[in-house]
Amino acid sequence: MRFHLMPVALLGLTAALAGCALPPPAARPESALPANALRADAGRVGVAMSPAPRADTEFPGAGRLWCLAVASIAHGPLTDHVRTLSPHDLPTLKDRAAALLRARGAEPVILPEPLELRALAFAASDAADAPDAAPRQDFRPLKSRHQIDKLLVIDIESLGVARRYSRCVADGEPQVVFNGAIYLVDLKTNALEWHHAVRLAQPGDANWDEWPKYPHLDAAFFKTLQMGKEELLRPLR
Repeated sequence: MRFHLMPVALLGLTAALAGCALPPPAARPESALPANALRADAGRVGVAMSPAPRADTEFPGAGRLWCLAVASIAHGPLTDHVRTLSPHDLPTLKDRAAALLRARGAEPVILPEPLELRALAFAASDAADAPDAAPRQDFRPLKSRHQIDKLLVIDIESLGVARRYSRCVADGEPQVVFNGAIYLVDLKTNALEWHHAVRLAQPGDANWDEWPKYPHLDAAFFKTLQMGKEELLRPLR
Protein backbone atom coordinates (compact mmCIF):
# COMPACT_ATOMS: atom_id res chain seq x y z
CA MET A 1 0.00 0.00 0.00
CA ARG A 2 1.33 3.42 -0.95
CA PHE A 3 0.32 6.50 0.99
CA HIS A 4 -1.14 9.51 -0.81
CA LEU A 5 -1.50 12.92 0.71
CA MET A 6 -5.12 14.09 0.92
CA PRO A 7 -6.06 17.77 1.13
CA VAL A 8 -6.43 18.66 4.82
CA ALA A 9 -6.47 21.76 6.95
CA LEU A 10 -3.05 22.33 8.51
CA LEU A 11 -4.05 24.95 11.05
CA GLY A 12 -2.73 23.99 14.48
CA LEU A 13 -0.59 21.17 13.13
CA THR A 14 2.67 22.47 14.60
CA ALA A 15 2.03 20.99 18.03
CA ALA A 16 0.98 17.66 16.58
CA LEU A 17 4.18 17.38 14.60
CA ALA A 18 6.33 17.74 17.68
CA GLY A 19 5.76 14.10 18.51
CA CYS A 20 6.85 12.92 15.07
CA ALA A 21 10.50 13.88 15.34
CA LEU A 22 13.12 11.97 17.25
CA PRO A 23 15.55 14.08 19.31
CA PRO A 24 19.01 14.47 17.76
CA PRO A 25 21.78 12.38 19.32
CA ALA A 26 23.90 14.21 21.87
CA ALA A 27 27.43 15.05 20.72
CA ARG A 28 30.00 13.43 23.00
CA PRO A 29 33.64 12.43 22.55
CA GLU A 30 34.44 8.88 21.47
CA SER A 31 37.17 7.12 23.43
CA ALA A 32 38.62 3.70 24.15
CA LEU A 33 37.85 1.86 27.37
CA PRO A 34 40.97 2.15 29.60
CA ALA A 35 42.37 -1.23 30.58
CA ASN A 36 42.33 -0.37 34.30
CA ALA A 37 39.00 1.48 34.41
CA LEU A 38 36.97 -1.47 35.64
CA ARG A 39 39.45 -3.52 37.65
CA ALA A 40 38.70 -4.82 41.14
CA ASP A 41 40.39 -1.79 42.69
CA ALA A 42 38.19 0.63 40.70
CA GLY A 43 35.66 0.72 43.54
CA ARG A 44 31.91 0.31 43.35
CA VAL A 45 30.57 0.99 39.85
CA GLY A 46 26.97 2.10 39.55
CA VAL A 47 25.07 0.92 36.48
CA ALA A 48 22.32 3.28 35.38
CA MET A 49 20.08 3.64 32.36
CA SER A 50 18.05 6.54 31.10
CA PRO A 51 14.32 5.97 30.51
CA ALA A 52 13.69 3.86 27.42
CA PRO A 53 12.51 6.07 24.55
CA ARG A 54 9.27 5.57 22.70
CA ALA A 55 9.66 4.19 19.19
CA ASP A 56 8.70 6.90 16.71
CA THR A 57 9.15 8.18 13.17
CA GLU A 58 11.21 11.07 11.91
CA PHE A 59 11.61 12.79 8.56
CA PRO A 60 15.04 14.43 8.31
CA GLY A 61 15.27 16.97 5.55
CA ALA A 62 11.62 18.01 5.81
CA GLY A 63 12.59 20.98 7.91
CA ARG A 64 9.96 23.49 6.89
CA LEU A 65 6.57 23.32 8.52
CA TRP A 66 4.72 22.63 5.28
CA CYS A 67 7.10 19.85 4.22
CA LEU A 68 7.03 18.29 7.66
CA ALA A 69 3.24 18.38 7.51
CA VAL A 70 3.30 16.64 4.13
CA ALA A 71 5.63 13.92 5.40
CA SER A 72 3.78 13.43 8.68
CA ILE A 73 0.33 13.16 7.13
CA ALA A 74 1.51 10.89 4.32
CA HIS A 75 3.03 8.53 6.87
CA GLY A 76 0.36 8.82 9.54
CA PRO A 77 -0.54 5.08 9.52
CA LEU A 78 3.17 4.18 9.65
CA THR A 79 3.75 6.48 12.62
CA ASP A 80 0.78 5.02 14.46
CA HIS A 81 2.16 1.53 13.91
CA VAL A 82 5.76 2.33 14.88
CA ARG A 83 4.56 3.82 18.15
CA THR A 84 3.02 0.46 19.07
CA LEU A 85 6.40 -1.31 18.87
CA SER A 86 7.57 -2.00 22.39
CA PRO A 87 11.26 -2.52 23.18
CA HIS A 88 10.17 -3.94 26.51
CA ASP A 89 13.43 -5.72 27.30
CA LEU A 90 15.68 -2.65 27.13
CA PRO A 91 15.97 -2.29 30.94
CA THR A 92 17.62 -5.72 31.07
CA LEU A 93 20.71 -4.09 29.56
CA LYS A 94 21.60 -2.92 33.08
CA ASP A 95 21.70 -6.50 34.34
CA ARG A 96 23.75 -7.67 31.37
CA ALA A 97 26.18 -4.76 31.78
CA ALA A 98 26.52 -5.49 35.51
CA ALA A 99 27.34 -9.13 34.75
CA LEU A 100 30.06 -8.04 32.32
CA LEU A 101 31.52 -5.65 34.90
CA ARG A 102 31.54 -8.41 37.49
CA ALA A 103 33.40 -10.67 35.06
CA ARG A 104 36.06 -7.97 34.78
CA GLY A 105 36.50 -7.93 38.55
CA ALA A 106 34.55 -4.74 39.26
CA GLU A 107 31.84 -4.43 41.91
CA PRO A 108 28.67 -3.36 40.08
CA VAL A 109 25.73 -1.67 41.79
CA ILE A 110 22.55 -1.53 39.70
CA LEU A 111 20.59 1.69 40.16
CA PRO A 112 16.98 0.45 40.11
CA GLU A 113 15.28 3.63 38.93
CA PRO A 114 15.69 5.12 35.43
CA LEU A 115 18.28 7.90 35.41
CA GLU A 116 16.66 11.16 34.34
CA LEU A 117 19.59 12.89 32.69
CA ARG A 118 17.66 16.11 32.12
CA ALA A 119 16.98 16.39 35.86
CA LEU A 120 20.69 16.54 36.69
CA ALA A 121 22.43 19.88 37.05
CA PHE A 122 24.79 20.96 34.32
CA ALA A 123 28.47 20.43 35.06
CA ALA A 124 30.38 23.61 35.79
CA SER A 125 33.22 22.38 33.55
CA ASP A 126 30.95 22.18 30.52
CA ALA A 127 32.31 25.44 29.20
CA ALA A 128 32.26 26.62 25.60
CA ASP A 129 36.04 26.47 25.36
CA ALA A 130 36.22 22.84 26.54
CA PRO A 131 32.91 21.14 25.68
CA ASP A 132 34.40 17.63 25.70
CA ALA A 133 36.24 17.82 29.04
CA ALA A 134 33.36 16.30 31.02
CA PRO A 135 29.80 15.10 30.63
CA ARG A 136 27.21 17.83 30.28
CA GLN A 137 25.55 16.66 33.49
CA ASP A 138 27.07 16.72 36.96
CA PHE A 139 26.88 13.12 38.18
CA ARG A 140 28.83 13.69 41.41
CA PRO A 141 25.77 13.87 43.74
CA LEU A 142 25.11 10.21 42.89
CA LYS A 143 28.35 9.19 44.61
CA SER A 144 27.08 9.66 48.15
CA ARG A 145 23.48 8.87 47.32
CA HIS A 146 24.31 5.35 46.10
CA GLN A 147 27.72 4.83 47.73
CA ILE A 148 29.47 4.34 44.39
CA ASP A 149 32.78 5.50 42.97
CA LYS A 150 32.05 5.39 39.25
CA LEU A 151 28.93 5.39 37.11
CA LEU A 152 28.31 3.44 33.92
CA VAL A 153 25.50 5.15 32.01
CA ILE A 154 23.46 3.50 29.26
CA ASP A 155 21.56 6.11 27.29
CA ILE A 156 19.38 5.04 24.35
CA GLU A 157 18.53 8.37 22.80
CA SER A 158 16.15 7.37 20.03
CA LEU A 159 14.88 4.48 17.98
CA GLY A 160 12.25 4.05 15.33
CA VAL A 161 11.90 4.62 11.61
CA ALA A 162 13.36 7.50 9.62
CA ARG A 163 12.64 8.48 6.04
CA ARG A 164 14.78 11.17 4.51
CA TYR A 165 13.14 14.01 2.62
CA SER A 166 14.40 16.54 0.16
CA ARG A 167 12.13 19.39 1.12
CA CYS A 168 8.64 17.98 0.47
CA VAL A 169 9.66 14.90 -1.52
CA ALA A 170 10.67 11.55 -0.01
CA ASP A 171 14.28 10.72 -0.85
CA GLY A 172 14.65 6.96 -0.56
CA GLU A 173 12.93 4.26 1.46
CA PRO A 174 12.52 4.29 5.26
CA GLN A 175 15.33 3.11 7.53
CA VAL A 176 15.18 1.68 11.01
CA VAL A 177 17.35 3.78 13.32
CA PHE A 178 18.94 3.17 16.72
CA ASN A 179 20.94 5.89 18.48
CA GLY A 180 22.50 5.34 21.87
CA ALA A 181 25.63 5.56 23.95
CA ILE A 182 27.31 3.98 26.95
CA TYR A 183 29.88 5.83 29.01
CA LEU A 184 31.80 5.73 32.29
CA VAL A 185 32.10 8.67 34.69
CA ASP A 186 34.50 9.07 37.62
CA LEU A 187 32.25 10.43 40.37
CA LYS A 188 35.12 12.02 42.27
CA THR A 189 35.90 14.44 39.47
CA ASN A 190 32.96 14.04 37.06
CA ALA A 191 35.54 13.16 34.42
CA LEU A 192 34.40 11.18 31.41
CA GLU A 193 36.66 8.10 31.42
CA TRP A 194 35.13 6.35 28.44
CA HIS A 195 32.41 6.85 25.85
CA HIS A 196 31.07 4.57 23.13
CA ALA A 197 28.33 5.71 20.74
CA VAL A 198 26.13 3.47 18.60
CA ARG A 199 24.47 4.91 15.50
CA LEU A 200 22.60 2.41 13.33
CA ALA A 201 20.48 3.07 10.26
CA GLN A 202 19.34 -0.15 8.61
CA PRO A 203 17.30 -0.09 5.39
CA GLY A 204 14.10 -2.08 5.17
CA ASP A 205 13.24 -4.09 2.09
CA ALA A 206 11.01 -3.21 -0.84
CA ASN A 207 7.95 -4.57 0.95
CA TRP A 208 8.24 -2.27 3.97
CA ASP A 209 4.82 -0.64 3.44
CA GLU A 210 2.56 -3.67 3.84
CA TRP A 211 -0.21 -1.95 5.75
CA PRO A 212 -1.62 -2.45 8.35
CA LYS A 213 0.83 -4.78 10.17
CA TYR A 214 4.09 -3.91 8.36
CA PRO A 215 5.66 -7.35 8.98
CA HIS A 216 8.86 -6.65 7.03
CA LEU A 217 9.41 -3.34 8.77
CA ASP A 218 8.74 -4.94 12.14
CA ALA A 219 11.35 -7.60 11.42
CA ALA A 220 13.89 -4.91 10.51
CA PHE A 221 13.01 -2.92 13.64
CA PHE A 222 13.61 -5.78 16.08
CA LYS A 223 16.73 -6.92 14.21
CA THR A 224 18.20 -3.42 14.43
CA LEU A 225 17.18 -3.16 18.07
CA GLN A 226 19.04 -6.37 18.86
CA MET A 227 22.09 -5.18 16.92
CA GLY A 228 22.08 -1.92 18.84
CA LYS A 229 21.89 -3.61 22.23
CA GLU A 230 24.73 -5.98 21.40
CA GLU A 231 26.91 -3.18 20.05
CA LEU A 232 26.39 -1.10 23.19
CA LEU A 233 27.71 -3.92 25.39
CA ARG A 234 30.42 -5.20 23.02
CA PRO A 235 33.32 -3.14 24.47
CA LEU A 236 32.60 -4.50 27.97
CA ARG A 237 33.16 -8.11 26.90
